[in-house]
Amino acid sequence: MKENPQYRGFEIGDVIGQAEIMMRLHPKKKEAISRLNEAIQFLTSSGAMETIFNKYR
Repeated sequence: MKENPQYRGFEIGDVIGQAEIMMRLHPKKKEAISRLNEAIQFLTSSGAMETIFNKYR
């Protein structure tokens, strides 16, 4: 919406359901899971995640 004017007429609809953020990693990268979880937790609790989402809405 922000970058493409043709989408600005669209309205964001009501939330029907919510899901946690999920990512898939290659099994060889399993040692990164705890660091990724910590980063997601920090971004969510600090409000940065909402800022990132709003950038693309």
